[in-house]
Amino acid sequence: MTESIFDVPAVLPSDRADALLNGLLAGWRAQAGRDVDVLEDDLEALRIFFDPRTPGRSVRAALERLGPSPTPPPGFEALFLDVGEERHLVTPEGRLMMELFVVADRSDPNIVTFPTDGIRAVNDMLLRTYRRWTRQRTVDVVALLQTETETLRPGAAGLLLVLLVNRNTAEDRALARPVGDAEASRAVEDAIGRPASAWSATFSHRTTSNRPVRLYQGWEISEVKRRLGPLLHADRQRIFIQPDGVDTAIERVCADLRRRPPAFRNRVPEALDALKVAYDRSRPVLAALGLAFEVPSFTAELSGRVRQAAVLEDDAGGR
Repeated sequence: MTESIFDVPAVLPSDRADALLNGLLAGWRAQAGRDVDVLEDDLEALRIFFDPRTPGRSVRAALERLGPSPTPPPGFEALFLDVGEERHLVTPEGRLMMELFVVADRSDPNIVTFPTDGIRAVNDMLLRTYRRWTRQRTVDVVALLQTETETLRPGAAGLLLVLLVNRNTAEDRALARPVGDAEASRAVEDAIGRPASAWSATFSHRTTSNRPVRLYQGWEISEVKRRLGPLLHADRQRIFIQPDGVDTAIERVCADLRRRPPAFRNRVPEALDALKVAYDRSRPVLAALGLAFEVPSFTAELSGRVRQAAVLEDDAGGR
């Protein structure tokens, strides 16, 4: 017989087992505002606290909504998480422990025995749950890369490249929208939109003023968001690419270029030069607002990868 599960012995005195179950049920009601429900639904409700992909601000907001909870019985640290201010969370292990009580053997009035097959089942369920949570971001990105067959429109590709050039690739380097300052907000949108439009205009032969790229509410940012999914944070206050999404974002542009016809790829060097010239003109505006984060070495690396992606196979083979 398995000796324990989640550091809980497989055989517990009845009074100890009852104290644990009552503590789990009371703790769950306090944090969820309801009784336990379908196991899969309850585990999904715990994602906000225990999914490692959840942004810190979202976890903080969820914790702030928690009220006080009963003090859990001692000795079951894996099943409860102390979050301060007399609040405790029932962990995924704790929710699964409640499921194990359903199949517990109470034939002996003095002890409660958790069956080996039940222990294995909940342990497997826990492993599958955490594995799914930790792998989901990569699975989402791979799905986007493999199933997205249509090419990025030049305006969206240009905007993504400008965000990369300006290194809006971390929360502390987010492209913030000046709140309550319409003039400064327009200046930011213009400073980012012009180099993105310069890229786009190279392929469409339009002037950059004919089809300006809009940063906050245009279709371009929506298309980039659709392609990058959770790797791009974009709302009306700030925009940034998650640090672990930078390489994926670059590869998204490069993969798009590899699918383009030769006439399009031949214009890529010109488009990159046009984007960089326009960005250099915009950079003082961004710098004045504390939003210029470019590092020339990273820009050079990015440019090199994009140029290489646009090289025709015949040209590459002849080098």
